[in-house]
Amino acid sequence: MGTRKESRKRASKGSVSLQELGATRRFKYRYQGEPKYLTLPPKKTLTALLEKQISKVIELDISMGTHDNTQARYKEMIRQRSTDTTIAPSRTQPLVIPKVVEYIPPSVEQPLIVHIALKEYLKTTGRSLDKDLYHWTLIMVQNWGESVIIDEEEIPVTIDNMPQLLQNMGYSPKTFNNRKLVLNDFCAWMVRKKRIDDNPMQDVPGRRKTDQKISLHRILPDEDVENILNAIRTDKFVHKESHRYNHSHYYPIFLFLAETGVRPAEAIGVQVKKINFKNRIITIDQALARTREGTAAAYRVMKATKMEDSRELPFHKNSSLERMLLVQCKDRDPDELVFLSPNGVACDDRALNETVLEAVLKGLRLEARSIYFFRSCFCSRCFRDGMDIKSVQALSGHKDATVLLNIYAEVMGDKKSIPIRRTTATS
Repeated sequence: MGTRKESRKRASKGSVSLQELGATRRFKYRYQGEPKYLTLPPKKTLTALLEKQISKVIELDISMGTHDNTQARYKEMIRQRSTDTTIAPSRTQPLVIPKVVEYIPPSVEQPLIVHIALKEYLKTTGRSLDKDLYHWTLIMVQNWGESVIIDEEEIPVTIDNMPQLLQNMGYSPKTFNNRKLVLNDFCAWMVRKKRIDDNPMQDVPGRRKTDQKISLHRILPDEDVENILNAIRTDKFVHKESHRYNHSHYYPIFLFLAETGVRPAEAIGVQVKKINFKNRIITIDQALARTREGTAAAYRVMKATKMEDSRELPFHKNSSLERMLLVQCKDRDPDELVFLSPNGVACDDRALNETVLEAVLKGLRLEARSIYFFRSCFCSRCFRDGMDIKSVQALSGHKDATVLLNIYAEVMGDKKSIPIRRTTATS
């Protein structure tokens, strides 16, 4: 428990801090996301040892999910442990400080709080919350709270109800299966600890992947790609009443995506020093990636590429790509990003999708695509030009050639006859 004169800093989750604000003394802590305050008597009526004992009782209740929201129990403990200073102690009789008795939780079995048990499992088994797999599963369960409403019916959050709660989340197959994996391991751990009898997650079927995400990445004919780029360059579908920035400001990064096939985060993270105009080579060895906090520039971090590789992309002299890069890099510091938003910060790929590409596709009456489809178009163009799969893999940075094989099959759609086996045998 920390002691301080005055502070507006939040107490760490699950801990109780002591505030002294002039003549007012109080405990401050958070429970279920809400700040809680408990006023204390004057300092002389309650010793530091007693204050610490009461704060530990509150912290224990928070961790076990048995917190008294009325605070009546804690107030009674303070009242019983406070000394009455309105009557001066006798000189012959020393002031007796009440004996500190360690608080023992009630013997009645406490209800299982699922998110607290899950957090205990992750900590005990060394599952790091730095990994999105565990972080977002814990956030999901914490957001459930103690009950959720499903079909106008209140469902308590229990171990047995987790399959129904997870099914109701409407996650994509990948996200659903990831959450199911963590919860299944958690329940198996609870069974081994003999805290539950059965694992309700073991019979929950996984979800099969659909083609929805793939469809947003599907290739378009070169003519449609060219029309998209021209519409962005000429602000053809910028809303007349829009007071924000024109689409044309983002034309360079869209052209870069179409010409190189790099991942959006890789394009956003390209620095001026990564463009070698003498040898006409672009080095892709980093990405300005989004984080859990968001996709805006303030939340992005520079890291290695998705496959932690480094690759070089040659470009042609006097090509549209070279001309654009010369303009973007002119008189710029080597460490600056090549592509910036109108505010002078890193681009946001989500904003590029939602504010630029969606409007252009709708205006051209084309089916929905994500900004990632430029990458698929680049790979298909490489195959149509006769490039072998290993060369395409080296340029695109795909670790698994399966994706490229699917694109290859789509591009080279003509069916081949079964080859005739050569033989020297005579009939």
